[in-house]
Formats: sequence, structure tokens, C-alpha cells
Amino acid sequence: MAYPSPFPVIDDDQLPSLVPMADAIALMEQAFRLHAAGKLIAPPRLQSEVKTGTLMFTCGAIDDPTGNIGFRVYDWKQLSSPDRSEMTPLFSSRDGRVEGLCVGPLLGAWRTGAIGGAILKHVTSIESGKLALVGTGYQARTQLLAAVTALPFEEVEIYGRTIAKASVFVNEMKTQLADAGHPDVRINLANSIEQAVRDADAVISATTSRQPLYREEWLSENVHLHNVGPKFRKAHEIPVEVIDTCDTITTDALAQALSYDNFLLNGTAAGERLREFSELMQSVQESDKPKRRWNAIRTERSYCCSIGLAGTELLIARAAIQARIASESNSLG
Repeated sequence: MAYPSPFPVIDDDQLPSLVPMADAIALMEQAFRLHAAGKLIAPPRLQSEVKTGTLMFTCGAIDDPTGNIGFRVYDWKQLSSPDRSEMTPLFSSRDGRVEGLCVGPLLGAWRTGAIGGAILKHVTSIESGKLALVGTGYQARTQLLAAVTALPFEEVEIYGRTIAKASVFVNEMKTQLADAGHPDVRINLANSIEQAVRDADAVISATTSRQPLYREEWLSENVHLHNVGPKFRKAHEIPVEVIDTCDTITTDALAQALSYDNFLLNGTAAGERLREFSELMQSVQESDKPKRRWNAIRTERSYCCSIGLAGTELLIARAAIQARIASESNSLG
């Protein structure tokens, strides 16, 4: 049997232009609606221990008229390697055909950032116009881009543990945000975490810290805390005492969070109030006055435990593959 013509392969250089962050955020909002309706299948991650590595699989399915299944896979033991990569094949759930392949670590970070942007868009009140970003690593880049794409932040205060690295990060992000259509956002380098987070409408914490970094008195009354980094009992960047002060406590991937034996909120009062964001979004939208409900949430303090909802990368991969095919068709006339 002859194999179909070669499928598109999308790499990290191509992804941002094929699925700009604004489009990725819209796709993540769609993903939450699908998930709430039982149409985005998002099981906890699968892990395969082999002698020379640990393969981590994020599997999912999109149960819509197009119909796709797929997974993202990477070597967990090489997570800090600068040369590591990831692979995300997209299959048709109608006939099992491979429709395309995304290669590189960006897809995972792009979708995690877009998830953050979608959640911030719904729960964050813009009052001071200030965003705080603590952390200057790989995930921090897409989180920042998504945040300023989703909301009209005027100022970003960034703190990084290493001044030299943080300075490079600030300069690079100024260029990246300008190229993405956000040239007027002021980006400043903070001297301390306290300076960064004071008076901020939202705090994105994207560090690798195993020790709590924040004090409750540093934070505004209606701040949104977005926890991207560690969130385990013996390794966490936001203390439970601070999370417990939040009126809304949510996560994008409840099943994944609860699958961790050492999850930070297990057995806590805050954990009893933990809600899946897709369920929260659905309940608000189905209420008599959804706009009023969202406005009420925005006036209160909120927390999101960002895990990475499985299957969401498939929506971005599908959009990228479709955009690539459309572009090639147009070029052929």
C-alpha cells in the first residue's frame, strides 16, 4: 500500500507565526469549553521508565467533527538539557492517518503560556495596570507574551535571581513584545520580589524555587496569583498560607494535580476549594448574569495552579498544521 504524501513538520521557528499568541489563547478558551463538555479528553500524564531515560507522555483527544488524537512526548530526565526536544504527532481519529508533526520544546511552553493568558483574561482586574513576573526562564517568556496579549498591562516588573540573566531577559523580551505588537508595555527590572509584586494586578510565578517566595502582606487584595513553578509539599514557590487567602482557587488540570501524592494542596482547606477552570468557566457562563459573576471574581484574590491540561497542545498543533497546509496551497496558486 502506498503511503500518503509527506505530512507537515512544524518546528519552533515556524510555530509562532502559524499560531500567534492571540490565536493560541482563543484556542485554549475553546479547549476549556470542550473539556467542560467532555469533548476534550485529558487524562493524567503517562510515564515510562527505561534504563537510559524517562519518557513522559501527555496524551489527549479532541472529540469534535474534525476528530484528532495525539500525544506530546519528551525525556523527563533531560528536562534541563539545552539540546532537548519534544515531539507531538497529530493523528486523525477517523482513519488513524498522521496529519502532521510538531518538533521542539516550544509547543508545550506556547500552550502553557496561552492557558495562562486565557485564565488571566477571565479572572484578573486591571486597576494598577501592573503585571509582576518572577522568574526569567523558558516558561517565563511565553507566560509574559500571553499575559500582555490577553490584557492591557501597561507595566511589567520582572525579578530574576541572577541580575545578569534577568537583564538579558528584560532586553530580549522588550524586543519580542515589540515584534508581537506590544511596543508600549514598560518592562522594568525589580531589585526584589517584594518590589516586583507590590500593587500588581497579577503575579506570574515561574521559578524553580523549592522554597516559598512570597508574603501575604506584599500582595494587593484582588491580585491574581499564577503558579507555574513547583507546587509540591516539600518544594513550592507560593506558600499554602497565601493560597488560602484567595477567594477563587483553580487549576487547569485537576485530574493531573490530584494524581500527585505530594501535591501541595492535598489535605488542606485550600485544596478542598480547588476547582477545575473549565468547570468554573462553564458554571459562570451558564449563570443568569455571567458578566456580573466574572466581575465579582475579578474583585477578589485568586490563585491558579498551572499544571498543563493534556490535549490542549493538540488544538495548537492542529491549527499550526492547517495553517501550514493553507499557506502552501496559496503559494501554489
